[in-house]
Amino acid sequence: MSVFNDGFQFSSQLTRKTYIKFLLHVHDRIIPNMSKPLLLADFLISSFRRGGLLSVLALNGLFSLIQEHHLDFPQFYEKFYALLTPEVLTAKYRARFFYLADLFMSSSHIPQYTVAAVAKRLSRLSLTAPADSLPLLLTFTFNLIIRHPSLLALIHRTDSEDILVDPYVLSDPDMQTCRALDSSLWELKSLKSHYNEEVVKYALTLEDKLPTTEFDITEHLETDTQEMIDAVLGKELPENQPVKGNTNTALFDVKSSCFGALWDLS
Repeated sequence: MSVFNDGFQFSSQLTRKTYIKFLLHVHDRIIPNMSKPLLLADFLISSFRRGGLLSVLALNGLFSLIQEHHLDFPQFYEKFYALLTPEVLTAKYRARFFYLADLFMSSSHIPQYTVAAVAKRLSRLSLTAPADSLPLLLTFTFNLIIRHPSLLALIHRTDSEDILVDPYVLSDPDMQTCRALDSSLWELKSLKSHYNEEVVKYALTLEDKLPTTEFDITEHLETDTQEMIDAVLGKELPENQPVKGNTNTALFDVKSSCFGALWDLS
């Protein structure tokens, strides 16, 4: 077991396939059967710091050591914050990542600036996120605010600067200095104009008082684009659906455009 003390040495002895499989099961098949699970700390921290897929997969084992075996890793939330990038929304293990993220952020003892930074980063991600990940981002962010009511100011702030000069500094890796607490979640409000009605439904939640009961994010962990399309196509349209009364016979108005006479649809 002494080989675990050198995380880099141990990981270099594994093929990538074995490495990934090890990280996938370290929390439920390996740690529970070790007499000294903290021997895995260096290996998991080293994996977590590598970034990308390995960081996501190392989260479960690392959090297990922190929560159950009192591992001291002060940089955990800082590194977790760095993983909140557009790439994680399309990653193979997206569902696993956000399921764990919800666990990490469930503590009421997390500093306010940390929760605010995570909520703001998720909000900013929503601007370019694929539609199938938006219900997950919205409900996750709402849960953070429900757990930390002091962050309601991020939704209801009226004295904030114009969004064109949002004080939040996306490029700042330090959650304490990125000025998330001085900002607002204007990005989520912009989703009220989204083309998908489910996204709009959640975005409109901002217009009312947030519920006291948390949203169940597990409903959206596995949602994909095809599932969203099927949900829309599976709905029955009401009878006598209103349509435009006048039928166009040309692409252009003949009276107002010289192109009108060239395009006849009659």
